Amino acid sequence: MNPRVTLANLAPVMPAIGTEQFFAAAERGEFLLFRTASGDVIAPQDACGASDVTPFAASGGGRVVTSSVIYGKDGDGASTPRYTIGIVELDEGPWWWSELIVPGCDYNQQVLTGRRVSVRFVNSGDEPRHASVPVFVVVD
Repeated sequence: MNPRVTLANLAPVMPAIGTEQFFAAAERGEFLLFRTASGDVIAPQDACGASDVTPFAASGGGRVVTSSVIYGKDGDGASTPRYTIGIVELDEGPWWWSELIVPGCDYNQQVLTGRRVSVRFVNSGDEPRHASVPVFVVVD
């Protein structure tokens, strides 16, 4: 299981009806995907309410499709980088948007497209009812 940390730029997430299975898996350090009766792999949001899907723990790996640095204003009103978001193509096929973490960099402005990533789960808030959510760490 991945160690859990809290990132300051996340808003608290609380599981909604139909998402409990995904967030329970995330709490265990598993990234849950679903397989349809025809064998297609789909993301959790596409499986919500479907009756012919089977959950499975994904590998947690993937590649960055695209990324962008999100800026905000500091106390003096200057624009400063806050965090990096991106779209990851999971090894199993579905795409997932997420925060991207580059070890050794506070905010990454380099090209991340094509880089390998691995899932890590972080607390979305300080309270027990706040869910663990996936972020992706650049590993190459």
